[in-house]
Amino acid sequence: VEYPDQVKPMHADPEHNICGQKHNPPNARCDATGGPSDLKDCFKWMWDMWREQKKWVQKKLTESTADWQIIATHFNCGHEAAWYKEMYQRFGLDLLITGHTHDQQVYHNSGLLGGLACFITGGGEGITSEADPSHPKSNQYGFFDLIINKTDIVLESVNYRGESLGKYRVQPKALAL
Repeated sequence: VEYPDQVKPMHADPEHNICGQKHNPPNARCDATGGPSDLKDCFKWMWDMWREQKKWVQKKLTESTADWQIIATHFNCGHEAAWYKEMYQRFGLDLLITGHTHDQQVYHNSGLLGGLACFITGGGEGITSEADPSHPKSNQYGFFDLIINKTDIVLESVNYRGESLGKYRVQPKALAL
């Protein structure tokens, strides 16, 4: 679970704040399902959970014997880049699948992520796109096709018109010794 760019103190950025008063009912609470007890606790609760999840991911990557190490998360490829870079370089993360931004993007061998491949799945479910989707080769709506085998992953970005926007090959990251 990851919400950091929309988790802010209760009175900050009311339009983009999962812990804010504007879009939550008075006396909102989520403790019956394990969440924060009230809006005042929300910011701390979310960030504590994020820190716990980071430790959990590192532990799972360390313990895993799988051929591929893939993480899917909501926020885009640049979010927490230094941490994902470390997960790639030290713990063998092979591919990061993200969202948040409403267009399709590929970071192949990304310097931002220390060589980690990452893609942003793009807009879906009729969400407003980041730009006008009507131009040829638009990356505003579409999907990614992945072919996974033991030696590589081929990912292809396809727009809503069925046009290929690019194919990329990812190979497993050998664990750093």
